[in-house]
Amino acid sequence: MNSKTDVEDRLRLAKYHLEQAIKFENEHYAQAVKEAQLSIENSAKAAISCVAHPAPTHKPGEELKGVVNRFESKIPEELKAELYNLANYSDEAGPLHTEMDYGRRVGGRLILPSEFVTEEMSKELIEKAKFCYQVAFKFYELWFRKAE
Repeated sequence: MNSKTDVEDRLRLAKYHLEQAIKFENEHYAQAVKEAQLSIENSAKAAISCVAHPAPTHKPGEELKGVVNRFESKIPEELKAELYNLANYSDEAGPLHTEMDYGRRVGGRLILPSEFVTEEMSKELIEKAKFCYQVAFKFYELWFRKAE
């Protein structure tokens, strides 16, 4: 098992990136998406950190699903469903990590993040990041309450 401190550090990082995403959401859509993706990724890794050291990946969804499957008898059904959603969101958002830094190649042409990120995309990902943070925090509370 990972330490409670490791999980708390990941949650702090997820919350930091979420706060940054919210700060940028009205003007700098690409930056907001970058921050929201990092929040989602760290939320998933916080949940994983309750039981293991997360792998160094930007798509930790499969690893999180493995954690849920391994400990399913200890997780309430509603939270289990939310953790699966968190896992799916983290895998969906994972490719944005690279695209926000290096752009997106389309037909041999480089498309800048500011050219493909929309306000709608930004707001949607921020809402997912809020959900993911809340789910990771709920799992943390459940896991360490049971451990005490």
